[in-house]
Amino acid sequence: MFWLVETKDQLDRLYSSSFKEVFIEIIPYDYREHPSQNQICAFYIRPLQSSKGFIIPISHSETFRGDINKVDKLLASLKRSKLLTEKIEKNKPDLLISFCSPEASRVAFGLGIPHISFSDSPHAKAVMKLSLPYVTKLLTPWVIPKKDFQEFGINSRDIIQYRAIDAGVIIKNYKKMREKKSNTKKIILIRPEESEAAYINKESKTIKIGVIGETKDYFSQKLQNIPNALGPKTLIPYHGDSVKLRNDLKDEKLDLIFIYDLDFSTKLENLISTQLICSFDMTQVGYKKRAERYIEQINMEEQLKRYEVLGVDEQKIKPFDIVYENSASNQKMIGELVGGFLPYIFIAFGFMGCMYPAIDLFTGEKERGTIETLLTTPIDRWKFLIGKMMVVICSGLVASFVALLGLFLSINFMDVIPDPEIMKVVQEILSVGFILKLFILLLPLTIFFAGIMVPIAVYTKTFKEAQSIIAPLNILVLIPAMIGLFPGIELNVQTAMIPILNIVLTTKGLIGGNVDYSLLAISFMVMLVLASIAVTISFKQFGKESNVLS
Repeated sequence: MFWLVETKDQLDRLYSSSFKEVFIEIIPYDYREHPSQNQICAFYIRPLQSSKGFIIPISHSETFRGDINKVDKLLASLKRSKLLTEKIEKNKPDLLISFCSPEASRVAFGLGIPHISFSDSPHAKAVMKLSLPYVTKLLTPWVIPKKDFQEFGINSRDIIQYRAIDAGVIIKNYKKMREKKSNTKKIILIRPEESEAAYINKESKTIKIGVIGETKDYFSQKLQNIPNALGPKTLIPYHGDSVKLRNDLKDEKLDLIFIYDLDFSTKLENLISTQLICSFDMTQVGYKKRAERYIEQINMEEQLKRYEVLGVDEQKIKPFDIVYENSASNQKMIGELVGGFLPYIFIAFGFMGCMYPAIDLFTGEKERGTIETLLTTPIDRWKFLIGKMMVVICSGLVASFVALLGLFLSINFMDVIPDPEIMKVVQEILSVGFILKLFILLLPLTIFFAGIMVPIAVYTKTFKEAQSIIAPLNILVLIPAMIGLFPGIELNVQTAMIPILNIVLTTKGLIGGNVDYSLLAISFMVMLVLASIAVTISFKQFGKESNVLS
């Protein structure tokens, strides 16, 4: 009997299992052919302590098509070792230097050549295990303790620490910075955790998990033993204090919590099903997937044990019932679900509300031949321009608020939200304070729209020409608005610098009740600066006689 590995998640769980001794059989396409002429169809893997194994298809057409990336990587490593050996044989160096290359370590050790290695990444455990036992000397920054490397098989006396941080060498103009520094000021280099780097998948980010029991209880131990390949984690025990556990999750001090009976392990040992509660903020992308990975790993081990004891189908064995709870408030859920859609509406309406008045008040005036008459009046040209732009801006604001008013009336007078609790939250969101905050955000946005439309309207000669140029800009405006609809896109310093997207994410935060007002201020200032630049361009274009006169 065997389990068929049918999904990538199942394969990952098998890779990260704690099986120490296994029997492996390669299943070829055709047993009648010689191995050199054959291809691999699947692998059969059976833990020696189990009566049931696993079938991993490699290139089977009717099920999951596994890959042989690990085999490919091993073969590539052997190839690199061969090429390096040939280079060394040809050039006969006295010393080999690398950044903790496993291939360099093996080759240098085998050929008896001294090998000096550099590293500032003790967390790269696989590489450290394969390289450090064979290096002659390891050079590492002094901020990393020697003990972090010693666990991989290198002696402390072979570790040389230097007074530098490797990241410093990549700073542009670093030499100039040193030349300019005074006697009273020092340069401080701040390097974030590599888990926070842009090149790291966010699913690999270390999350904080609160457990109801102790770190040494059965479930906590099982959770700690799950390899970081399924997602790194930090466990925080709460010693039975479920109230504080839930409050810390609500206050975002924790990312994920597990609540279970104090006799959880006893019930499992006696083959009694119990309940496991997993709670997290469902608006956060990736948390549920991470929790499912952890639980399925533990569940699989328990099922294996019960199968061996009882000798029945593993599908009929259920060690524990899993209850997923959402720790996010109704307001936050509404903010996440509709918070990105609402600004999309008023941005689209605001842009269209500005477009036609801008074209008519400038290009239309030129086309009708009335702008010359207006310019003969004893009014400064800048006042003339401000008056027309105010009309454009007010038109955009009115269009946006009419759209919001329609949404407000439909919610209040039409039975579109049957749940009274959700309805109450929506009514609280659409308060006077929310409308005022929204107006503050819309004002620089609308000025920005007017500022990019007016120069085009001033420059073009006909209404159709202006419309054909401005109308496609609506698509460019809506692209960042649509990005704000995607899950996982959050307001931070970087996104606060992106025009329109910052307004969308800020509005989403206002609706969800979790906006950072410092980021709101940044978003407002960015849009205000862009609006000022756009208005300045409008003044310059309107000041040219060739643009104004038809």
